[in-house]
Amino acid sequence: SAQVLELSQGSNATGATPVAHYKFDELFGDPSNGEPVLEWDTQSPTTLRQFNQFTSSKRPTETINAIGSRSGPTFDGFDDSLQYSGTLSTSTTGDLTLRIKTGASAFAADQTLFGSADEAAVNEYLQVGIDSAGKVFIEVNDSGTVHRVTGNTVLSVSTAYTINVSSNDTAWSIRVNGVAQTLTVTTANSGKWLGDLTGRDSVTLGILKLTSETEPFQGTITDVVLYSSELTASQKLQVEAYVQ
Repeated sequence: SAQVLELSQGSNATGATPVAHYKFDELFGDPSNGEPVLEWDTQSPTTLRQFNQFTSSKRPTETINAIGSRSGPTFDGFDDSLQYSGTLSTSTTGDLTLRIKTGASAFAADQTLFGSADEAAVNEYLQVGIDSAGKVFIEVNDSGTVHRVTGNTVLSVSTAYTINVSSNDTAWSIRVNGVAQTLTVTTANSGKWLGDLTGRDSVTLGILKLTSETEPFQGTITDVVLYSSELTASQKLQVEAYVQ
């Protein structure tokens, strides 16, 4: 049986419908057993898209009640990941909310929460993650030009957080637990999003997959909600409240 992830109306911000909502607490299956993570494409309801992990040693484990009553896959910080073959979204604007729980080990290097890349290249990707100082970042490599911004909140280990990263096509914004971040900018706050990158052929949770897999995440992800445009402040609050 497959783990069917329900696209609940509760995740819909007023006036906006998510491109995708992966909700990891339905418990109709277990990704650690190789069962696919499924999601109905809200823009084309007849299309079923799924995250999978075909290598058994790289499958995250299912953690029941990982964050309150919400369950989800727990990644080992070594090579666990879930992967979708495709672009998921081609918009140049977007809004991404993740509900996570950090792992028990101290932060020592960049960790990937959400990534999308051209797997045949090393210079075409979008990555949302946590850096070695425990701060949330978004990084885009666009044909070799790397743009990155980093928030100011220092995350703690073994702690639940709601992370929001968005782009209005000209700049990024980051929120942690509903608090807008003061951003440290590397190169530029370009606002580049999924649709700005060429050759993308996969989306990953828990790792960045280029010509090789790198920067794995240690911890649990219970919700991934993606919109094709940047939400308003009140809409962000709605989504953040829903994934709590």
